[in-house]
Amino acid sequence: MTGARTEPPNRASAGLRHRIAGVTLAFGSDDERVAILQSRRYRRMQADDEGSTDINAFTVCRTDEPYVVIDDDVVRCCRHDAVAGERNFTPELIEGRAMLEVNRRIFARRPELVVCHAGALVIDRKAVVIAGPSRAGKSTLTLSLLLAVRGHRMLSDEFALINIDEGTVEAFPRLLSARAGTRRSLGLGVLHLAWDAFDPTGIFVEGWAAEAPIGEVFILAGRDDYTRIRRLGDAEAMLALLPNVMGAEHGLAILDKVEAALKGATVYELVAGPPQEAAAAVLEIVQHRA
Repeated sequence: MTGARTEPPNRASAGLRHRIAGVTLAFGSDDERVAILQSRRYRRMQADDEGSTDINAFTVCRTDEPYVVIDDDVVRCCRHDAVAGERNFTPELIEGRAMLEVNRRIFARRPELVVCHAGALVIDRKAVVIAGPSRAGKSTLTLSLLLAVRGHRMLSDEFALINIDEGTVEAFPRLLSARAGTRRSLGLGVLHLAWDAFDPTGIFVEGWAAEAPIGEVFILAGRDDYTRIRRLGDAEAMLALLPNVMGAEHGLAILDKVEAALKGATVYELVAGPPQEAAAAVLEIVQHRA
């Protein structure tokens, strides 16, 4: 929900500048914890203080229902849910919801991108995309792949930016976060890391890649006691990926872009069993690609 703001926020606090998907963002907040968290999570995308700013965003937290002001729009990103009993908005929740709205505006400036909720990494010079809804197990599977074979490079743990003009997946190097359940299932709880924003470089991967040609797309379709993978045909692949594409709510015209995004990719439906087993099944396919 958007609307005209009544009082402008203190833009003097919007001093954090980042270059995200080629767009320069200035971000601020009336809560220092939110500003610091955003700065940590996006520190690999920091921009210098020179040059113009494309988007200004300011998160207002000191209110019952926090919101973010993006340029001249107020976006209500946090609302009380009487059914769920949600009354306390943590800095992590506010930052995550605010930046989701900001990123929507950023990606809208790049019409050549199809943006999927997905993790992405480079294996044998091609991008492997793990797509699925929130809490589907994307980060768990991505981390399992990183643990299984060292030497991979990261592209993203949040969004896969598929450039339909180039046939590549671009980097979105927001630092990783892993829920407690993911850490326990992978035996990572003993590592002393800031799990709301940690850089896998030097721990799990050799570094971050800038981009890579698209290779395989695995669409998570649930969990089970054992892993099942099924290759999808073109039409089935488009329909399976569509719910995970940002902007899909704007109509079926997005199908043309999704079709273009998957050109050259091999798409699979994945029902994931135990993390290590699922990772081994994915690697078996990737390592035997034509």
